[in-house]
Amino acid sequence: MRRRWDRVDATLVDSRFVERKLYSSERSGSFQIWEYMVDVPGPSGGAPVRLTFKEKTFKVRGAPERGDVVPVLVNAKRTKAMFDLSDPRIDGYGWIVTQEKRRKERDDARFEARRAGREPTPDPEED
Repeated sequence: MRRRWDRVDATLVDSRFVERKLYSSERSGSFQIWEYMVDVPGPSGGAPVRLTFKEKTFKVRGAPERGDVVPVLVNAKRTKAMFDLSDPRIDGYGWIVTQEKRRKERDDARFEARRAGREPTPDPEED
């Protein structure tokens, strides 16, 4: 458990492939492990600190690119960091759940508008 770790936005400096691993024998397939380098704001607004950490690709949404702002958890001493996988900007599964929720809300609103006999308002995301 990462108690007392701060949630901050960091800048992705670089990333590199580390290794490919196989799932357990019950499931076929593989996943990759990548190492990420980020610049984390220093404590109390001090100079940024550069940290590295490893993460499995199936947990990370998309492939963050150099210069992207990414959500991370960082310890108070600024010696360890990891992606904040509770943030849908980086959490692959959380992003899918968020998108499904938005789609359901949009579909329900459209359906109920038509049930009430009025034309639904257009959704800007559908353009």
